[in-house]
Amino acid sequence: MKMKKIYKTRRDFLIQQLKLAFSNKINIFGYSTGLHLIVEFNQVQFTKELLEEIQQLGVKVYPVEEHAIKKGKHHNRIIIGYGHLTTEEIKEGVSRLQRAIPCIYSC
Repeated sequence: MKMKKIYKTRRDFLIQQLKLAFSNKINIFGYSTGLHLIVEFNQVQFTKELLEEIQQLGVKVYPVEEHAIKKGKHHNRIIIGYGHLTTEEIKEGVSRLQRAIPCIYSC
């Protein structure tokens, strides 16, 4: 039971940080899917180049498109894991993700 509470706290914190960083520009799926969330970004395509930039910033995300049965419909969705991260690491990761996402969110 203790681990379930820890993971819920981390999940809630990740959701809070994502909403603070990207406000209404995202949709979050998978609240009860375990130790990861799927985040859909409006007006962002996770190209190979963008995914590489995110990885170079030290953030590990997984494109939903690579795991989807029907290809070509999920270029704006990524999977973010949180189970092994502290709240500080989550906060820093979201900040780095925000830096990598194109200017449409900050301009």
